[in-house]
Amino acid sequence: MQAALQEGVPPGVALADPAYGDSAQFRDRLTELGLAYAVGVRSGTSVWALGTGPVPPAAHTGKGRPRKNLCRDSETPPVSIKALAQSLPPEA
Repeated sequence: MQAALQEGVPPGVALADPAYGDSAQFRDRLTELGLAYAVGVRSGTSVWALGTGPVPPAAHTGKGRPRKNLCRDSETPPVSIKALAQSLPPEA
């Protein structure tokens, strides 16, 4: 997709099945490229509700490699897409 955009192909809507849609990295890259997208995801895929999210990694203690992955916490755990969808009002 990036190559097509660089060649001047007009952006459209990116479509993908759950094999790609379940990948947060894939969805993040679509967003970085400024593309609108509609992707399939499995109902058990974990997400954070709007306004919540993972926490930054703990500060480096000087031992081992510094952590760089985001972490889950008990305050704002991710939920399944199915549970999130079922918690929304009907008009959402």
